Amino acid sequence: MRVRIAFLAPLIVIAAVAIALGATAAGAAASTTTAVYSLNGSATMFGGSPIGCIDSCFPPSSTATGSASCSVCLPTGPVFGSFSLDLPTITTFPPSPCRIKTISGTLSISWDSGLVSTTAVNGRFIDDKPILTLEGSFGASDPVFPGDPLSIVLTNFPPSPCTTATNTVTGALTIATG
Repeated sequence: MRVRIAFLAPLIVIAAVAIALGATAAGAAASTTTAVYSLNGSATMFGGSPIGCIDSCFPPSSTATGSASCSVCLPTGPVFGSFSLDLPTITTFPPSPCRIKTISGTLSISWDSGLVSTTAVNGRFIDDKPILTLEGSFGASDPVFPGDPLSIVLTNFPPSPCTTATNTVTGALTIATG
């Protein structure tokens, strides 16, 4: 009987530590709040010049603009805004210049309060589908979300840097605050 108790004692201690750590992690997670904004707008991919061009060589780029409306709101956060996404940096997978590896640029949101949040974002397309994911973090001096990380998912985004195209896009902007 003593052997069983001696064997179970370390397991009980391990379980107690795990429960305590879980409670600490749950407490830390509880201090983070998430705001979610539904995005609606249009996105344009400006196709780059063909490989080996002689005269007007230019790299591909992309832009998106639209509205951001709160779907999971914070008590003191903005409810509505308009966003613009400027994505001038596109890298492709060699040897395919029409398949995007990474994309980056600047997100700017003009909120209904008159304040503006701006940050650098970078991301990629999901499995060559027209689903663009971007991540970034607002700077410490941002007037609305200081230092808070964000993620964006936009669907129906034009995925080819070789073709100029404009699509309507929808998506979500998620901001973790706290």
